[in-house]
Amino acid sequence: QITELDTLSKSLNNTAEKIDNRTKGSLQRRRERVAVLASMSEAVLAIDLNGHIIILNTSGSKLFDLDDKKSIGESIFGLIRNSDLLNFFENVLNESNLLEQEITFNNKTIRGKGSKLLDSNNDIIGAVIVFNDITKIKKLENLREDFVANVSHELKTPITTITGYVETLQNFSTDQKQLKFL
Repeated sequence: QITELDTLSKSLNNTAEKIDNRTKGSLQRRRERVAVLASMSEAVLAIDLNGHIIILNTSGSKLFDLDDKKSIGESIFGLIRNSDLLNFFENVLNESNLLEQEITFNNKTIRGKGSKLLDSNNDIIGAVIVFNDITKIKKLENLREDFVANVSHELKTPITTITGYVETLQNFSTDQKQLKFL
Protein backbone atom coordinates (compact mmCIF):
# COMPACT_ATOMS: atom_id res chain seq x y z
CA GLN A 1 0.00 0.00 0.00
CA ILE A 2 2.89 2.36 0.70
CA THR A 3 4.39 1.64 -2.72
CA GLU A 4 1.11 2.49 -4.39
CA LEU A 5 0.96 5.76 -2.44
CA ASP A 6 4.60 6.49 -3.34
CA THR A 7 3.88 5.82 -7.01
CA LEU A 8 0.73 7.94 -6.91
CA SER A 9 2.57 10.69 -5.06
CA LYS A 10 5.46 10.67 -7.56
CA SER A 11 2.98 10.69 -10.44
CA LEU A 12 1.07 13.64 -8.97
CA ASN A 13 4.31 15.52 -8.29
CA ASN A 14 5.49 14.82 -11.83
CA THR A 15 2.17 16.04 -13.26
CA ALA A 16 2.26 19.16 -11.07
CA GLU A 17 5.82 19.89 -12.24
CA LYS A 18 4.78 19.53 -15.91
CA ILE A 19 1.83 21.86 -15.38
CA ASP A 20 4.09 24.35 -13.61
CA ASN A 21 6.61 24.23 -16.48
CA ARG A 22 3.87 24.74 -19.07
CA THR A 23 2.47 27.67 -17.10
CA LYS A 24 5.91 29.26 -16.79
CA GLY A 25 6.52 28.72 -20.52
CA SER A 26 3.16 30.21 -21.38
CA LEU A 27 3.80 33.24 -19.17
CA GLN A 28 7.25 33.68 -20.70
CA ARG A 29 5.86 33.60 -24.26
CA ARG A 30 3.16 36.10 -23.25
CA ARG A 31 5.78 38.44 -21.75
CA GLU A 32 7.84 38.17 -24.94
CA ARG A 33 4.82 39.04 -27.13
CA VAL A 34 3.95 41.99 -24.91
CA ALA A 35 7.57 43.19 -25.03
CA VAL A 36 7.69 42.93 -28.82
CA LEU A 37 4.41 44.85 -29.23
CA ALA A 38 5.45 47.50 -26.71
CA SER A 39 8.79 48.12 -28.41
CA MET A 40 7.31 48.58 -31.89
CA SER A 41 7.25 52.11 -33.31
CA GLU A 42 4.20 51.17 -35.39
CA ALA A 43 0.77 51.30 -33.79
CA VAL A 44 -0.79 47.84 -33.57
CA LEU A 45 -4.49 47.39 -32.97
CA ALA A 46 -6.49 44.16 -32.97
CA ILE A 47 -10.27 44.20 -32.75
CA ASP A 48 -12.87 41.45 -32.59
CA LEU A 49 -15.78 41.13 -35.03
CA ASN A 50 -17.84 43.59 -32.96
CA GLY A 51 -15.08 46.21 -32.93
CA HIS A 52 -13.96 45.62 -29.34
CA ILE A 53 -10.24 46.13 -28.76
CA ILE A 54 -8.28 42.92 -28.18
CA ILE A 55 -4.76 44.34 -28.40
CA LEU A 56 -3.48 47.92 -28.34
CA ASN A 57 0.25 48.49 -28.07
CA THR A 58 1.95 51.55 -26.55
CA SER A 59 2.42 53.28 -29.91
CA GLY A 60 -1.25 52.73 -30.70
CA SER A 61 -2.37 54.20 -27.40
CA LYS A 62 -0.21 57.29 -28.07
CA LEU A 63 -1.40 57.66 -31.66
CA PHE A 64 -5.10 57.39 -30.79
CA ASP A 65 -4.73 59.06 -27.36
CA LEU A 66 -6.18 56.03 -25.56
CA ASP A 67 -5.28 54.27 -22.32
CA ASP A 68 -3.80 50.95 -23.45
CA LYS A 69 -5.03 49.13 -20.33
CA LYS A 70 -8.54 50.63 -19.96
CA SER A 71 -9.29 50.45 -23.71
CA ILE A 72 -9.00 46.65 -23.91
CA GLY A 73 -12.52 45.26 -24.31
CA GLU A 74 -14.00 48.64 -25.25
CA SER A 75 -15.55 49.29 -28.67
CA ILE A 76 -13.22 51.18 -31.01
CA PHE A 77 -16.33 52.75 -32.54
CA GLY A 78 -17.09 54.48 -29.24
CA LEU A 79 -13.53 55.58 -28.48
CA ILE A 80 -12.47 57.20 -31.77
CA ARG A 81 -14.30 60.06 -33.44
CA ASN A 82 -12.99 60.04 -37.00
CA SER A 83 -15.32 58.82 -39.75
CA ASP A 84 -12.50 57.91 -42.19
CA LEU A 85 -10.77 55.82 -39.55
CA LEU A 86 -13.99 54.13 -38.43
CA ASN A 87 -14.89 53.34 -42.07
CA PHE A 88 -11.44 51.80 -42.48
CA PHE A 89 -12.03 49.57 -39.43
CA GLU A 90 -15.39 48.46 -40.84
CA ASN A 91 -13.87 47.78 -44.27
CA VAL A 92 -11.09 45.68 -42.76
CA LEU A 93 -13.65 43.64 -40.82
CA ASN A 94 -15.80 43.13 -43.94
CA GLU A 95 -13.12 42.55 -46.60
CA SER A 96 -11.19 39.36 -47.17
CA ASN A 97 -8.04 40.97 -48.59
CA LEU A 98 -5.32 43.08 -47.04
CA LEU A 99 -6.47 46.70 -47.03
CA GLU A 100 -4.24 49.75 -47.06
CA GLN A 101 -5.36 53.36 -46.72
CA GLU A 102 -3.98 56.78 -45.85
CA ILE A 103 -6.07 58.67 -43.32
CA THR A 104 -5.82 62.14 -41.79
CA PHE A 105 -6.27 61.87 -38.04
CA ASN A 106 -5.57 64.55 -35.40
CA ASN A 107 -3.51 66.65 -37.86
CA LYS A 108 -1.45 63.59 -38.75
CA THR A 109 -1.34 61.50 -41.87
CA ILE A 110 -1.33 57.81 -41.02
CA ARG A 111 -1.15 54.75 -43.24
CA GLY A 112 -3.14 51.78 -42.04
CA LYS A 113 -2.68 48.21 -43.21
CA GLY A 114 -5.27 45.78 -41.99
CA SER A 115 -6.30 42.21 -42.50
CA LYS A 116 -8.46 39.52 -40.94
CA LEU A 117 -7.46 38.06 -37.60
CA LEU A 118 -7.69 34.28 -37.62
CA ASP A 119 -7.68 31.82 -34.72
CA SER A 120 -5.91 28.45 -34.69
CA ASN A 121 -8.82 26.89 -36.67
CA ASN A 122 -8.58 29.59 -39.38
CA ASP A 123 -11.88 31.07 -38.26
CA ILE A 124 -12.18 34.85 -38.52
CA ILE A 125 -12.25 36.38 -35.05
CA GLY A 126 -11.59 40.01 -35.96
CA ALA A 127 -9.00 42.20 -37.62
CA VAL A 128 -5.45 43.32 -36.96
CA ILE A 129 -4.28 46.72 -38.18
CA VAL A 130 -0.84 48.29 -38.21
CA PHE A 131 -0.58 52.08 -38.46
CA ASN A 132 2.43 54.16 -39.46
CA ASP A 133 2.60 57.91 -38.89
CA ILE A 134 3.69 59.23 -42.30
CA THR A 135 3.16 62.93 -41.59
CA LYS A 136 6.87 63.79 -41.93
CA ILE A 137 7.18 61.72 -45.11
CA LYS A 138 4.20 63.56 -46.66
CA LYS A 139 5.69 66.94 -45.71
CA LEU A 140 9.02 65.95 -47.25
CA GLU A 141 7.27 64.75 -50.44
CA ASN A 142 5.44 68.07 -50.71
CA LEU A 143 8.70 69.96 -50.10
CA ARG A 144 10.43 67.91 -52.80
CA GLU A 145 7.61 68.51 -55.29
CA ASP A 146 7.72 72.27 -54.61
CA PHE A 147 11.51 72.28 -54.98
CA VAL A 148 11.39 70.39 -58.31
CA ALA A 149 8.66 72.72 -59.61
CA ASN A 150 10.66 75.83 -58.62
CA VAL A 151 13.95 74.52 -60.01
CA SER A 152 12.22 73.47 -63.21
CA HIS A 153 10.69 76.93 -63.59
CA GLU A 154 13.99 78.65 -62.79
CA LEU A 155 15.82 76.55 -65.40
CA LYS A 156 13.16 76.88 -68.11
CA THR A 157 13.24 80.68 -68.19
CA PRO A 158 16.95 81.12 -69.06
CA ILE A 159 16.92 78.13 -71.41
CA THR A 160 13.93 79.59 -73.26
CA THR A 161 15.72 82.94 -73.52
CA ILE A 162 18.90 81.34 -74.85
CA THR A 163 16.91 79.27 -77.36
CA GLY A 164 15.17 82.44 -78.57
CA TYR A 165 18.52 84.23 -79.06
CA VAL A 166 19.97 81.27 -80.97
CA GLU A 167 16.91 81.04 -83.26
CA THR A 168 17.11 84.78 -83.92
CA LEU A 169 20.81 84.57 -84.77
CA GLN A 170 20.15 81.59 -87.05
CA ASN A 171 17.59 83.60 -89.01
CA PHE A 172 20.04 86.47 -89.63
CA SER A 173 23.19 84.47 -90.32
CA THR A 174 24.20 83.23 -93.79
CA ASP A 175 27.65 81.93 -92.89
CA GLN A 176 27.60 78.10 -92.74
CA LYS A 177 30.21 77.97 -89.93
CA GLN A 178 28.11 80.30 -87.78
CA LEU A 179 24.93 78.31 -88.47
CA LYS A 180 26.66 75.04 -87.61
CA PHE A 181 27.98 76.58 -84.38
CA LEU A 182 24.56 78.01 -83.47
